[in-house]
Amino acid sequence: MHNIGITHRDLKPENVLLKDDEVRICDVGSSKILDQKPSRMNTPYVVSRYYRAPELLLASHHYGFEIDIWSVGCMIFEFITKKPMFPGDTEGL
Repeated sequence: MHNIGITHRDLKPENVLLKDDEVRICDVGSSKILDQKPSRMNTPYVVSRYYRAPELLLASHHYGFEIDIWSVGCMIFEFITKKPMFPGDTEGL
């Protein structure tokens, strides 16, 4: 997705499927081509709370594909340890 300019923006274990030994990504409803122009802003309220990158927690409107990579790192930790890396129950810092 990143190679063609699309960011998923809601990667979480529920959106990662295995089929025939292949990883498939589903639920692309929040996906978009990110506009990196300073005059345009993206919404910071994306990605499920446990997998949200620091720039989104700090309400940045300018972010890139890195938010998906952060989510993948959080998921890998959870797959290994069987518990979320950053559990939280509020939106605030």
